[in-house]
Amino acid sequence: MFGQLKYGDYVKMPNLQTPKSIVIWRYSMANHAEEQPSDSTIVYSTGMYEYLDTVVWKREQYNEDGFLVYSEGFVIDVDYPVYTCTKYAYDNKNRIVEENDYNSDSIWIGKKRIRYDDGKNTVRIDYENIYGSNDYYELSYNTEGKLVANICYWSDGRVQEYNVFEYSPKANKIKITDTVGSFSGKTYITLNRQGKQVKSLYYNLNNKLSIAKYYTYNKKHLIIREKWLVEEAKEVGGDRQYFYDSRSRLLKTKRLNPEGKSVLNREYFYRHDGFPDYEIQYDFNEKPIEKFVYVYQ
Repeated sequence: MFGQLKYGDYVKMPNLQTPKSIVIWRYSMANHAEEQPSDSTIVYSTGMYEYLDTVVWKREQYNEDGFLVYSEGFVIDVDYPVYTCTKYAYDNKNRIVEENDYNSDSIWIGKKRIRYDDGKNTVRIDYENIYGSNDYYELSYNTEGKLVANICYWSDGRVQEYNVFEYSPKANKIKITDTVGSFSGKTYITLNRQGKQVKSLYYNLNNKLSIAKYYTYNKKHLIIREKWLVEEAKEVGGDRQYFYDSRSRLLKTKRLNPEGKSVLNREYFYRHDGFPDYEIQYDFNEKPIEKFVYVYQ
């Protein structure tokens, strides 16, 4: 699903407690030595990638209202992580209207522009990049502010993909019809009383159940498990669990393989003021392999 499910969700709420700047350092723990911060160069070898022992993993800057205005760091590309940066602009209703992307040499590589029509409850999202691609999306919302159609166009105006959203009378079930050319698939989403997704079933063009996703929450309505099944192969596609402390702060995430064995765990630690302090990533043998340290300014 692309875009927000509700028209009002594009509006961001101010958070005056957000620090002006956050820097996240990544440390390799494979050799159990934390070296001094260095640059963010990636070292490549034999077609695979490896990081320097310490790199700036992510950097964020916020304005006086607590809105993100600049971010830089690693994003996962098709084959390997790429270091990029993004600048954000907002309208007078605290909605993002433009995102400009740059590479590590500060060269512009792409833009996303978002236009809102509050009278018609529509949103248009245009993409532009250095390769000349200018695809765009048009999203339509009903009088209740619920998404009813999402259309993706090629730059010449031809339709790439067409999504239609239908809601049950109690609004706890959503049917999404996804059409690409002559092919069509359907997704059925079930929501709980809090409006959170608890089940998602995707049927392919042969009307056969292809992927099933299930979501479980605790009494505080926090997600505690995501599990998805590849029905066609009759196997578990993924299983992720979440653990919290008494203050509802995330303490640990656990990823399980189809056999139920832990493959990637992550632990989260906090400062006395409640802000994140550092995170530790573990491999399938429960050995620490990465540490991410937060620095605030």
